[in-house]
Amino acid sequence: MHTKNSIYAVILAGGEGTRFVPYSTPERPKQFLHITHGDRTMIQKTFDRIAALVGPERIYVSTNDRYCGLVQEQLPDIPQENIIGEPLKKNTAPAIALVSCLIHRKNPDAVTLFVPADHYVSDTEGAVSSYLKATDLAAKEDTLVTFGIMPTFPSPDYGYIRKGGAFLSGANKVEKFVEKPSVEKAKGYLKDGGYYWNSGMFAWRTKTLIDALERHMPKLASDLKTLRTDRNGAPDREWMGEFFTNVESISIDYGVMEKASNVVVFPFGSPWSDVGTWQGLEDLAKRFDLELPTVVTGYLKNRN
Repeated sequence: MHTKNSIYAVILAGGEGTRFVPYSTPERPKQFLHITHGDRTMIQKTFDRIAALVGPERIYVSTNDRYCGLVQEQLPDIPQENIIGEPLKKNTAPAIALVSCLIHRKNPDAVTLFVPADHYVSDTEGAVSSYLKATDLAAKEDTLVTFGIMPTFPSPDYGYIRKGGAFLSGANKVEKFVEKPSVEKAKGYLKDGGYYWNSGMFAWRTKTLIDALERHMPKLASDLKTLRTDRNGAPDREWMGEFFTNVESISIDYGVMEKASNVVVFPFGSPWSDVGTWQGLEDLAKRFDLELPTVVTGYLKNRN
């Protein structure tokens, strides 16, 4: 039975600092910087939002090995064993599959929410409401839920989701995923009204994801059955090295979401941005009248 105590959350924090050079660096990438707010970094703002839904003992962070110290420094309430450091960058499918299996071992009834560490969300209350509705849907139905963002302009920088027929609780079946389009195609999607931006946020029962892996990524599912953990439930370091050396580098979208027939899209209840470029940040600040950190405004002035 779905209860709030069966909800877990995973912050995806594996980015390597290529988006906001020279402010971001491989040693301190975007998610650990003050980008949209002066008081909290992007990963801290993400944690604050999720902490309104679940306690820190049920929040995990999937990141690169070299950022585990930064995660501990910036999110001290999260248990150390919940910070999963990957020795090699192999895209989102291995990372998401691994954390899903770790959580499933702790709680076979778990419903897990996945959110990137470096996105801007303006309405925390609306976001948390969406998280709750989507996790409730995922708990009741054998579905893989992805969150869709209603487009506000014809962006060629996002993937799109074409929604199909109505499902339950305001969700729609997914008709298809669409790669980043040309501006002209994006204008058509906007005019059509049946497309969402693909946010990279997900919710599902861990068992539903494991079943999907066995169906669509059987080698990955088989490799995860050998997972070794310590007494606290953290993955064994030697096993991690072997797993990430041998696993295929592939996104969860390509590996599972685009192949599965039980994928639904749920509308996200807040204005959103992946804050992907300096120009995008400047546009976002104007749109929401954000008072950006002084260091950020300095970089923006130097660009102009």
